[in-house]
Amino acid sequence: MPSCGCGWALLLDVLLFLFLLHCVAVVAVSGDNTIAPHNGSAQRMDYFRNVQERSQGPIQGVLSLIKEETGRQVLEEPLRPGELLMAAGRCYGDCFELERVGPESTGCPRSCRFLNQAAKEFREQAAGLYTWVEPVLRARPGQLLFGYWQESPQNHKDVQNESTMSLFNYSSSYRRDSDHVRGYDGLPGLYNIFYQMLANGTAPDPLPYSVKKGADAIATTMITNKRFEPNKRTPIIAALEASGVSVLNYASWTYKGPEILGEDDNSDIALMSRRFSIYQKNNVLKFGSRRYSRKIAAISRHLFHFAFENSDCKDYHTEKALHALLAGTVPVYLGHPSVRHFLPRGSYIAVRDFNSIGELAAQLHRIANNQTLYEEYFEWRQRPMDEWVKAFAWRGSWEHVAHQYCKMCKLLHEPAPSTLRPDTDCLPPYPET
Repeated sequence: MPSCGCGWALLLDVLLFLFLLHCVAVVAVSGDNTIAPHNGSAQRMDYFRNVQERSQGPIQGVLSLIKEETGRQVLEEPLRPGELLMAAGRCYGDCFELERVGPESTGCPRSCRFLNQAAKEFREQAAGLYTWVEPVLRARPGQLLFGYWQESPQNHKDVQNESTMSLFNYSSSYRRDSDHVRGYDGLPGLYNIFYQMLANGTAPDPLPYSVKKGADAIATTMITNKRFEPNKRTPIIAALEASGVSVLNYASWTYKGPEILGEDDNSDIALMSRRFSIYQKNNVLKFGSRRYSRKIAAISRHLFHFAFENSDCKDYHTEKALHALLAGTVPVYLGHPSVRHFLPRGSYIAVRDFNSIGELAAQLHRIANNQTLYEEYFEWRQRPMDEWVKAFAWRGSWEHVAHQYCKMCKLLHEPAPSTLRPDTDCLPPYPET
């Protein structure tokens, strides 16, 4: 068929194209469990003819190839009998880690499909919508809303808002009491890999006490964002320095890497980071792996690392303490006491265990000057894992992920009471003096 020269031919192209689209839509909505395709941009009739000739099948085969070649959002396989659809709204990247649960795929007694980057028509027909906690409307009446958050409630303030939270049916967050539990930024999975490396002897050992003792500071910090810190962590570090605790601030590692964290491959830290390259190979440093390996190399040379969260909220636990453990240093942790459910016993020093900055500073000096006392903080690496640590690390396993998605699927089929409520479980700032 000519591409443009004749006006009548072009009109015929358009009419045939519209007719085929109509046929596609009719077929796509003809079954109870089939989702209508997203129309997308107009394509020439000769393209569709070519696709249909190659598909060697009915229109559903054409839909499959259209998705492959034009990025159209269609379900290549219709929903199975009894299978419900959960569509994604707004998330950090993809909302879902699994595409499907059911008796055959994961052993779940109920069947569901999870669709990332869902177009409007999918959201309108889905039994459930999974989206960021914010003022949002259901795509259709009766739809179940799953509210997702990953930052602390002091940062993601809609999570504290009763009227916003009341819009949702269920919760999905790092909190252990969420309807759907998912770790902060994949953190449980990273701990899981690290603990396996400890068990099989492939994790690097901590540097000797004598090396760390000879460093130009006993502690390090890497706070890059001082604009948001409800727990006032920066003034706490300043108060510790005023109490005689020497602190080296690597906060510029993100912005001024060449002179601070060894962008030059011959720098001490760049050379040291190669010692920790095994973490990259094993995906313990899945995100920002190159710069994180240099961060770990830098803090590994010091006795302590200030792993200070920006908020002291229940179960809000980020990568900071993990990086200290990977580096073979002792994390001095500022955050919610619920961290005891995530970290090995005797592996860290909790700021909130001390009544004042002066008391904490005195203890840091005492530990820094006593090799036997300092090395007690690494005994956990030689003993069996604490049960709560195993439970946390298990959250990074495929079995746990499948279990959590099965829970969501069951709720789509049989809605049940929820634990959802505004999250206000945050502590006031720790005293600076």
